[in-house]
Amino acid sequence: MSLTPVELRVDAALLERFRAAGVLFSYDRAEIAKGEGWLSQLESYTVKQPIRIEGPCAFYGGPYSPSRWFAGSGLCDLGAASYSHSPLPEGLTVGRYCSIGKGLRFIDFAHPTEWVSSSIAFFRPDNVPYLSPLYDALEARNGEFTPTAYDPRRGLGYPVIEHDVWIGDNVTLGLGITIGTGAVIAANATVTKDVPPYAIVGGLPAKVLKYRFAPEVIEALLAARWWTYAHADFAGLDYTQPVAFAEGLRDAVAAGRIAPWQPAVVELPGAADD
Repeated sequence: MSLTPVELRVDAALLERFRAAGVLFSYDRAEIAKGEGWLSQLESYTVKQPIRIEGPCAFYGGPYSPSRWFAGSGLCDLGAASYSHSPLPEGLTVGRYCSIGKGLRFIDFAHPTEWVSSSIAFFRPDNVPYLSPLYDALEARNGEFTPTAYDPRRGLGYPVIEHDVWIGDNVTLGLGITIGTGAVIAANATVTKDVPPYAIVGGLPAKVLKYRFAPEVIEALLAARWWTYAHADFAGLDYTQPVAFAEGLRDAVAAGRIAPWQPAVVELPGAADD
């Protein structure tokens, strides 16, 4: 879902909204106490689609810059208890309890290999500063040559990362894919296809190396939907034993001892930003 781009001022009111929800932008405790971090260094940024952030969570990576001519805010849909050491693109969806390492990249700029030439000269010559003479040459022809529009993302969106996903350092993700709940992506992997729940994948291209648990255990954990609850409410449940944990959680929910988590939420752009 997109919207008319909205410019948000990074002022005291916006920073307080993040601080109150427990959304972090720094490791520094003094900065955290004041609701500051890398975001407070910006004057404003533009939101191009609705963003929903659940606190507590952490954006440690800073602004996302996929190219030298474009920079994003570094904010995206992020679930409670998740954090990222990498800049994240707007349009990415990350569930709860996710852990994202450094150096995450996305295959988010393609060239038209089905055309006569894959060169950027034919579809975006004005966007590459060090090739500006190409654009100057087009202007000199008084519009006789017009570049043909091309979507470098090929109509694909950024990945959906479900819950309890661990992504190691220097991972590359393709567009339009889903990383299933409980999956583990090994460091340096390049992932171009959907990853099943609780699979451990690695390599170039990434392949399933093994699964974290037996099929019946995976089924029990997915059925329990444990990520919909706050980990602080799991006291008395043995989370080192997945089957026993799933059974205990089911009983606790049925008895009314545990209720679904209702974390603080920051939605952008919000009413205060309109």
